[in-house]
Amino acid sequence: MNILRTRRSAALAGSLVLSLGALAACGVEDDAPVQARPGAGSGTTAATDPAVAARAAVTYILDCVGEPVASPASVTVACADGNQSLTDLAWTDWGADEATATGTLVANDCDPSCAEGTDVSVPAKVVVSDIVEGEASATYGRITITVRGPVPDGMQARQTYPLQTVDPVDPELGPGS
Repeated sequence: MNILRTRRSAALAGSLVLSLGALAACGVEDDAPVQARPGAGSGTTAATDPAVAARAAVTYILDCVGEPVASPASVTVACADGNQSLTDLAWTDWGADEATATGTLVANDCDPSCAEGTDVSVPAKVVVSDIVEGEASATYGRITITVRGPVPDGMQARQTYPLQTVDPVDPELGPGS
């Protein structure tokens, strides 16, 4: 039975990687996955709720190629062209239903074109939410970025994007479903 479960898990993992790779290649910005850099030293504060603290150890954002990254210090939001990213992220409540970070939004102003544009940096608040519980981990399914302070011309004050997630566990069937 364990061999069957292992083979099934390996097949599911392989198909997930292929599916996520196909999604990462899509050029639609609103559906773009994120590229994240691990958050070692990113200022993550520990959750006080023991259940949240336990979940935090297995909670991730999936980056542009589907790799899990916990409490990332940086995130590429526009994977197709790299024209928008978040840096210097300091997280609170990682592993809770919503985690919040402060950091810097870096966006290409695309003036006169994106190829010739200049990066504009502004302070930002980041919220990840819509957590999806998988068999062995959890992933956030939505990222909302809000500019803090004056909003530069051509930039939106608030942006929300879907994120790639793990396959959810069917609550009726439980783990291994």
